Amino acid sequence: VDVMGRFNVTTPFEEYQYLEDVKWGSYIEAAHNIDIIVQGWKDWATNRPGPWLRFFGNGGTLNLILPNPDNIEIVGPMADRLKKSIPDQQAEIRDTYEILSKFCSDAKAKGTVTVQYIDKIMWYCAVRFDNEVLFLSLYEHFRKDTKIQSPTYRVPLDRHKHTKDWINKELNGFMPNIHLP
Repeated sequence: VDVMGRFNVTTPFEEYQYLEDVKWGSYIEAAHNIDIIVQGWKDWATNRPGPWLRFFGNGGTLNLILPNPDNIEIVGPMADRLKKSIPDQQAEIRDTYEILSKFCSDAKAKGTVTVQYIDKIMWYCAVRFDNEVLFLSLYEHFRKDTKIQSPTYRVPLDRHKHTKDWINKELNGFMPNIHLP
């Protein structure tokens, strides 16, 4: 059965079963501008020093949107969902920014990192490369009995105008002082 034809699907996106299946290094190195909305991603940042150093060394700009680690009303439910202590979740948030900032300064070039700490719980992780490709992963609500990792979707934004408009609205809402397309 040709499901794509049957349902008139003409612009597919790609699904990754695991977040780590994405070849993040090649996307990071190829980009000039990266926007990330995430609850904290210390290990993800730590495990890619080469791509980050090359990205910042080439003058790349990273806009990072993280939850406010000092807002317990936000961090508490995140920590509970992730089965972490509140101090561990606060450290995860802070370390994400610190690690990426260190890569930027170690690159000794004109790359930049901006961070916006927000007082909202994020229900998704979004990574946008050059306003062309969006990786979107929804957060799980149930982690107790069955561990099925949240899928990650690669969305070519030139084919998905509504999604492009949506992520632009989200990014502009979180970072109103940063000009985003």
